[in-house]
Amino acid sequence: MAATQEQIAEAGFDSVSIAGVAQRAGVSRQTVYSIFGCREDLVSEAVADLTITILGDLRDHLSAATTLSEYVVELIVASRTLTRSNPVVSRVFGSTLSNPLFDDGMWHRAREVTRTLMAPAASLAPSVDSTDEIAEMALHLGLAVVVFDSDKSDEELREFLTRWLEPAIETLTQ
Repeated sequence: MAATQEQIAEAGFDSVSIAGVAQRAGVSRQTVYSIFGCREDLVSEAVADLTITILGDLRDHLSAATTLSEYVVELIVASRTLTRSNPVVSRVFGSTLSNPLFDDGMWHRAREVTRTLMAPAASLAPSVDSTDEIAEMALHLGLAVVVFDSDKSDEELREFLTRWLEPAIETLTQ
């Protein structure tokens, strides 16, 4: 996994090859093929492995939120911070034709991950029947913030998002 993630971080998805990963990991190509089967499965597993780590980091950031709007804002800010700080995740959000993030099923997978991340926020607004609509809004905004990053600091981004999201979320929670 580490060898694949390093190769993605250094040169992107196009650079990943079974031979390159095997050499970097100090094993034979046959060993990599016997474990993963093909290049696509290797890349997919490496990204999934990293995703588990990133989701744990996100949950740590979100645990201090006390309101639903604060939770959504922190979800977006923390996503950008984690993307900036991890070279593999930064590559994931770079758009190339071979980038698995941008395949046909991406939106469905992203929606399910966002719903899972939003589930703990339901206790912050018991009057809301479902956080699905808020999760959808967070997904749209979050992807925009991460993919089209700006030069705003985390604090400036947090203030900007709070100013716009707090009234919208309050409307949904009344």
